[in-house]
Amino acid sequence: MREYRPSELDRLHQIHETPRFHPDRATSVKFAVAIDCEMGTARNGDSELIRLSAIDYLTGEVLINNLVKPDQPMLHLNTKWSGVTWDQMNEAVRKKTTLKGKSGARRLLWKLVGPDTVLVGHSVHNDLKALKLIHPRVVDSYVVEHKIIEEKKAIEAREKKASEAAARRIEEFLPEIAGLADGHESSLTTNSQMVGNSTTATDGVPKKKKAKGTGDLALKTLLKKYLATDIQTKGNKGHDSLEDATAARDLVHWMVSNVPLRTACKTNPDFQLSYLGHAHTTGEG
Repeated sequence: MREYRPSELDRLHQIHETPRFHPDRATSVKFAVAIDCEMGTARNGDSELIRLSAIDYLTGEVLINNLVKPDQPMLHLNTKWSGVTWDQMNEAVRKKTTLKGKSGARRLLWKLVGPDTVLVGHSVHNDLKALKLIHPRVVDSYVVEHKIIEEKKAIEAREKKASEAAARRIEEFLPEIAGLADGHESSLTTNSQMVGNSTTATDGVPKKKKAKGTGDLALKTLLKKYLATDIQTKGNKGHDSLEDATAARDLVHWMVSNVPLRTACKTNPDFQLSYLGHAHTTGEG
């Protein structure tokens, strides 16, 4: 069992809510901010914040782009994914440009972000977890895309169910359809068996595991799908949190402009759309 020094547990793992008031906060907080974090691995196995990037959602202005001096001794910086090297970290520490741990990162973010600010990102829960932060207003492109996929699946399931019900009604009220010529019926049976066999032949074949960050819901995949833009092209040199924050901002903006979840609206005319705090009711059309 790991033992913690006095106050160490709170310092490392205490979760903090975005405060309504902050002494260093600018007069006017930002309406929406896109964020992305990079994490390394501490010696005890904890995921540890090592970089924070934030941009103004409306203007694209870079607000924060700093390495974060880890709160704990590090095992490695996950350079293959984080893009952060020891040379970069040591240089930033020497020049005193790092943020002082998670608390320093939160303080700088809170200068620009209040509880009414919308935080934008992709899989934002990972960034909030890294910052040990609770925030009430979030737009997550991962969640939006997941809901779109789930809605499409629901529509396909309803259509399949309706098709099967129609087929049953045909069999019930038009029995003569079942009295097809023996040869034709035999042909249908043979074809259906062939289809069944071809389907079965693929059963049990293990799918090749996708590389990290390349799944259907990955930021890289969605940028290519919707914006025809390539990101994260550095290979083993890792990601760039500023690039990812910008990409998440562009993706969410595209979704706000182009993906009003019309499938849900068609099945429910009173479906409420709420993007970046602007809610309205949309019906057919």
